[in-house]
Amino acid sequence: MTCKCGGDCKCGDNCTCCEYASDSGSEEEAGATGGLENGGVAETETTAATAATAKLATQPARPRARLETAPEVGVQDEDVQGHATWALTRPINNENTKVIKHNLKASTLLNPGEGPVNPFTHRKAHVSEAAVDETGFDMELYKTMQHNTDSSGRKRRKRQRREEKREQDEALLQRALAGNGLWAAPADDEDEDESGPARQELSEEQKAYLAEQERKRDKIAKKAQEDADARAGTEDEHITVDRQLELQSTFHGAAETDYQGRSWLQPPPTLRPSEGHDAYIPKRVLTTFKGHDKGVSKIEFFPKYGHMLLSSSLDCTLKIWAVYESCLGGGRGLMRTYKGHKEPIRDHVFNKSGDKFVSSSYDRTMRVWDTETGQAIISIGIGSVANCVRFAAVDENLVLAGCSDRQILQYDLREGKVVQRYKHHDGAVNTITFFDEDRRFLTSADDKKLLVWDLNTPVPIKYISEASMQSMPFITTSPDKSFFACQSMDNQIVTYEFRERFRNYSKRFSGHNNAGFALPIDFSPNGKYLMSGDSAGKLFFWSWGSCKKIRELKVHSQPTQGAIWHPVEPSWVATCSWDGLIKLWE
Repeated sequence: MTCKCGGDCKCGDNCTCCEYASDSGSEEEAGATGGLENGGVAETETTAATAATAKLATQPARPRARLETAPEVGVQDEDVQGHATWALTRPINNENTKVIKHNLKASTLLNPGEGPVNPFTHRKAHVSEAAVDETGFDMELYKTMQHNTDSSGRKRRKRQRREEKREQDEALLQRALAGNGLWAAPADDEDEDESGPARQELSEEQKAYLAEQERKRDKIAKKAQEDADARAGTEDEHITVDRQLELQSTFHGAAETDYQGRSWLQPPPTLRPSEGHDAYIPKRVLTTFKGHDKGVSKIEFFPKYGHMLLSSSLDCTLKIWAVYESCLGGGRGLMRTYKGHKEPIRDHVFNKSGDKFVSSSYDRTMRVWDTETGQAIISIGIGSVANCVRFAAVDENLVLAGCSDRQILQYDLREGKVVQRYKHHDGAVNTITFFDEDRRFLTSADDKKLLVWDLNTPVPIKYISEASMQSMPFITTSPDKSFFACQSMDNQIVTYEFRERFRNYSKRFSGHNNAGFALPIDFSPNGKYLMSGDSAGKLFFWSWGSCKKIRELKVHSQPTQGAIWHPVEPSWVATCSWDGLIKLWE
């Protein structure tokens, strides 16, 4: 009997390790022995044992038991190893593999090799195979090691600078404690670097070179200063001030004073200014004023009362008209003519009280007038055309002029000189609009920009410019000072909010034609309506709430250059045009 433990079995019949190793001979021997002992029964049992032995001989042998500690896997089995390990250990086929020159991230290496199947197409996403060659791997390794070396070097240099700064501070402290002060010159031994060689003396050639460079720098600085002085002189040399002006005004009324000594400029006794009254759209012409020889460029009502109407014309004159029949000095009609400009009038504006007004002309001068006497108080030559002029309400001795040379000039009438210049526009300045209790002002120019300024500060605080913006030659504010409307050159009126961001408001008004003309716009006193002139001599009215056009009137035969709402009467509107007429509508 062969034992599992090796060699012949010595355990006897009760061996447990040989139970699967017994052969058929042993079973036959045991059967034969039993048959001899039991007589006739033994023969029967022998026959049964022989049959069982033959049956076992036809069956395969049972395997022997074996302890398995870990399964054996194939080296090339991608499913067992994982994609990353298999990609690193598998052999590389240089013919079909793309070689990359940099290290891949772990997230990239762990990405699947194939994407999900798209049920709508037969194509399947696939990632091309790639491998890093030995040269590329060495280069990336070198870069990584060099980066680590540089990082340590930077830390070392930073630590050295801190130590040097600490030593300098200690030296300054010792110098201060010695009684010489922090700013005393260092001693000779402190000026030299102990770790380096002594400072060498410059040669004659080096000294000559340094002297030549110093002379060149002085020459350049002197020339720059001369150019700056020349520019400053050029800016101020064209400004002329004349206070000795002859009286060139003509009074056309019945009398300059009445029997009580009241001036013709005073409002009628029965006229009371009202605020917040209702407004209506006019329908017919109340009266027409004729007197200018050429076209009228602008009109403006007297502040607060509106009993006088000031007009400027292309005939180089300004005229003031009485609007009411009850006006002192002769009733409705022409009251006074102001002469003095040599070219057509460009703009004019009253001060807050109305006793003075300033005008600008194409003769490149500005004049401040006394409204009652007609005397020109001061004439200022500015060297360029002032497209718009405004009084500063905080100080009526300050006048701002937006000029065609792209700057806004601020004049002090007491000193007769420019006290501030605002230079940030790239085109001729068209409008100046005060807001925020007249502490700030808004300007527009031909450069299609809106700039917001603080008074007396030559740097804009807000810059408004968009790709869709056009030039805006006329701007007006709403009665509550919360919005301002701009006449845009693309045949529409755009609105903005008077807030910190000055964002574009959603209201837009269109239907008129103003391209190429600086046509006026104005709000009704209650802010319910908005009106605008037209290049065909029409007057358009819109509802502020719905932005819908309400009425269209044919008022002149030439472009409507002026349109303004009366400050007191609810339905009075004055218009002017290049046809030389001024019309009052109700």
